[in-house]
Amino acid sequence: MRLAVLGAGDVGRSVAELAADYDHEVTAFADSTGAVVDPDGVDVAAALDHKDRVGSVGEAAPADALG
Repeated sequence: MRLAVLGAGDVGRSVAELAADYDHEVTAFADSTGAVVDPDGVDVAAALDHKDRVGSVGEAAPADALG
């Protein structure tokens, strides 16, 4: 299953982590300040780490950042 996750708060974070745990492909991940998109799948752990360090999932490499 491929999905986009909108929101990186408690619920969005949990959905993204569960999707990755069950080998579903998160192709886009967005929060209120930006988004990261990768048709081959966003690295959810890297995006969440970036969110924790910088405050946004946007620009979490190696995907295309929006915002």
